[in-house]
Amino acid sequence: MKTNPTNRIEISFAALDAPREETAVLLAGKDMALSGVGRALDEASDGTLVSSATAADFKGKAKTFLDVLAPRSVSEKRVILCGIGANKDAAENDWVNLGGTIMSQLLSKKTTTASLVLEAPHEAADVTTEFVAGTALGAQLRHYKFGKYKTKEKDKDNDDGEAKTDGVTKLVVHCADPDAATKAFVDRRAIANGVHLARDLVNEPANTLGPVELADQAKALEEFGLNVDILEPEELEKLGMGALLGVAQGSARPARVAVMRWQGAADAGAPPVAFVGKGVVFDTGGISIKGAQGM
Repeated sequence: MKTNPTNRIEISFAALDAPREETAVLLAGKDMALSGVGRALDEASDGTLVSSATAADFKGKAKTFLDVLAPRSVSEKRVILCGIGANKDAAENDWVNLGGTIMSQLLSKKTTTASLVLEAPHEAADVTTEFVAGTALGAQLRHYKFGKYKTKEKDKDNDDGEAKTDGVTKLVVHCADPDAATKAFVDRRAIANGVHLARDLVNEPANTLGPVELADQAKALEEFGLNVDILEPEELEKLGMGALLGVAQGSARPARVAVMRWQGAADAGAPPVAFVGKGVVFDTGGISIKGAQGM
């Protein structure tokens, strides 16, 4: 069983003055305060950003957006202003949420690539490297969707009838220190990939993911440096794991136990940390007493 191939986005980091994609997202603070990049872009477009905000009564309130199409005299075809309000006491998790909200906006647009300019508007909190990496994490998490078993809808606006694209697949995050942000994002990208894998497994239908298939997915993690042992019924019986085997007798699909080890401690003699989890791939408990609406 292969995991869902449609839940990945390419995220990279670039300098604030690097060329931007045709769709660009900029931060706007309270009372439509713009960052240096935003003010320069507004000036280059003959005041299009500010005049559009005035017409739409957009004031940079947190979690509000203004979509400016075809601003004059600039290379961007769409500029999305993202309101963050005063934003003086934002924690990292707030930026993770912000990244998810911005990605939600981008996914609703007809664009495959976008730039996100993370530069603080006037009087807003500084955009640190940790906040940049956190925003990218939120964007990657929100980009997830499970389309493994869906056929692609045809694009009605396309004369040749090609399938619709999956939305934005590339995000360039512009920030003050792209090298530092790239390093800070390594761990967060791994977290997002792990979350996506868990979501893939949860979304698999019961007839495609049983104990054997789930154990195979655990075994595949050896690629990333884990030691994985898969215990089959004969080994479980020798270990006296009768309760597990007793439950498994209710299914034609045999039980499995995955033992995963990560030897990552700096001190080889340090006591281990153990997690015990239960992977219920399908549970028929109560199936005979629940109505269809309760299943």
